[in-house]
Amino acid sequence: LPPVKQRSEFDALMSKTWLYDDLFFPEWMTGEWEATSTRTSFLAPQGPRFLSGPSGLRTDVAAATIQEETSKIGQVVGPYPLRWLAFPNPSQ
Repeated sequence: LPPVKQRSEFDALMSKTWLYDDLFFPEWMTGEWEATSTRTSFLAPQGPRFLSGPSGLRTDVAAATIQEETSKIGQVVGPYPLRWLAFPNPSQ
């Protein structure tokens, strides 16, 4: 993975203690990994109008997007690099 570009990005994350409220990962996940994932479904919870271009009126664009995305179900993506960073838990 490329090096971290700006230390300030992580300083900003560290200042937001709300990030730690409900998302914890085991320490052994820290580091760099090679990952793969498999698409298991496709959902458009806001409906096709959000898939149909800036105006929301292009139903042909929405239909093509839905068809393309559902055709990818079952496909494996990767491998791709994944990095988990360790941050101190401010509640401890």
